[in-house]
Amino acid sequence: MQAGDKIKVCVVGAGNIGSHAIPLLARHPGIARLAVIDFDHYEEKNIVGQAINRRAIGVPKALEAVARVAEVRPDLDTESLPVPVELVPPGRFVGFDVVLGCVDSLATRRHLGETLWRLGVRYLDAGVRPDAMLVRVSHFHPEPDGGACLQCSWAEANYRALEQRNPCGGAGLRTAPTGGTAALGALAAAHLVIALDQIVADAPGRLPPGAELVAEATYGRGYVSRNIRQPGCRFDHRRFDLDTLDVVPGVTTLAEALETARGRLDRSGAALGEAQLVLMGKALATRWTCAGCGRLIERLQAWHPAADGSVPCPHCEYHTARPIGFHIRDALPLSEIETSDLNRTLADVGIFEDDIFSVRIRARELHYHVRTAEHRDPSRVAPGRTASSCP
Repeated sequence: MQAGDKIKVCVVGAGNIGSHAIPLLARHPGIARLAVIDFDHYEEKNIVGQAINRRAIGVPKALEAVARVAEVRPDLDTESLPVPVELVPPGRFVGFDVVLGCVDSLATRRHLGETLWRLGVRYLDAGVRPDAMLVRVSHFHPEPDGGACLQCSWAEANYRALEQRNPCGGAGLRTAPTGGTAALGALAAAHLVIALDQIVADAPGRLPPGAELVAEATYGRGYVSRNIRQPGCRFDHRRFDLDTLDVVPGVTTLAEALETARGRLDRSGAALGEAQLVLMGKALATRWTCAGCGRLIERLQAWHPAADGSVPCPHCEYHTARPIGFHIRDALPLSEIETSDLNRTLADVGIFEDDIFSVRIRARELHYHVRTAEHRDPSRVAPGRTASSCP
């Protein structure tokens, strides 16, 4: 990303901060493409704290946000993804210059922080603290000389709160709302877009990687601090060196895909049989049980707890099988994959375009970005395109 270049931006979250930031981005002359990810719908209570009108009530946030962009700049390439960001294939972020995080969930922020660091994509994370009238913008990007990630500043309390989600309005929700006002959300959005502009322009005083801006709305003061990488951080700070794997997921078998890795490993003297298969953002389940007939099913399948997470039972007509806990693996030795599973297509196993899989052997890892043979730019979309679901 060079100063003066047109950039591709992805916004995650179109709520208290994101709904104010997206119209600003639509008016930014340096943005060539804009994607919005948010699985939620606008509700009447959101009118108080978010930049929407009554027309938006009941509409998916990502769709409404992109529709508003089209009203301002109809020629801008846009994409809306009304799905949880955890279900977006990680390869979809490859090709974006910056991802702007406007989310309140610690778990989602950790997911974004780890995924984008692995891919080498710049991440600006924004938040508000209404009780102290504070807004925050943090900048994360792996640098050659090191640098702090999102989790470098986390304490034990942050990890204990990982399952907590703090929505901006709260009827019927189990956790306390943030109570972010429209003014505070707009202030955070303005600082976020200004930080983006300064980073793109390589301007003096820009927010460096690992740094955090905190603005105090009550007194009009601002502070910038810079974290250092912590040796005890729970994240390993590895960045993936991706190879492109041009395949047709519905035709290419798992065995054929692994042949690419075999060639590279053979040259290094390592045997493929010693290796493990890892899917970025997904687990691999090998045994399932049917809630209806109770039978066990031996089947390799990519699995994510936020997705449907079931496979059809071949023994009974109306039930689906669920994975068994001890047979859900983050890393699966290739020697344990049955020949019948190796001969299934990638799509049948649950590996689709823009998924990223790794072959791990000893201290070495090979990382592959699954693409179709057409090899499209993952952020290149027609104006106003909507992706209603992701594999």
